[in-house]
Amino acid sequence: VAVNSFEENLFHIIRAWHVAGRCTDCGECSRVCPQHIPLHLLNRKFTKDIDELYGPYIAGSDMETKPPMLTYTTDDCEASIVHQREALSQEAK
Repeated sequence: VAVNSFEENLFHIIRAWHVAGRCTDCGECSRVCPQHIPLHLLNRKFTKDIDELYGPYIAGSDMETKPPMLTYTTDDCEASIVHQREALSQEAK
């Protein structure tokens, strides 16, 4: 049975979102990947996106602070609002 590449890619994207708030950027995921995929780059991209949406967070630096993907407040910004702000700031330039 052939693997559906969409489902396989979706799995990795969902996994990267789950890991992003806990990733220390050690690169171990890329080192052990049997297909030599630089997974740490995907994790780094999602970590950057999360920092932009929820504020800066460094995994493992403070054991008291919860990772951004484990907390929710009514002040959390919807991704669509962030993209609208970016578009408006680009238009203003």
